[in-house]
Amino acid sequence: GSPKALLEAMACGVPCVTGEGLRATFGRPAPLFYVDPYDVEDIAQGISFALHSRTSTAIPGELRAYVEAHHDLRVLLEQEVDFVKERL
Repeated sequence: GSPKALLEAMACGVPCVTGEGLRATFGRPAPLFYVDPYDVEDIAQGISFALHSRTSTAIPGELRAYVEAHHDLRVLLEQEVDFVKERL
């Protein structure tokens, strides 16, 4: 499945910090802050950067545009239903 909670947060324009494992899913164009999920200092830096005033005000529109362009629910829902039907 897709990380729906993360996509919802992105669509709402919330600065998002996520583990490096999702870089393969979202790539570099997505305005996300990737961190090593096992490195407390890296997580703290990611959160600090995401909450920085210039950063947090600059990306909400970019986050929503990315989700709309790459993760349209109508497309994803159809793909997920097809996936489940194939397994039945």
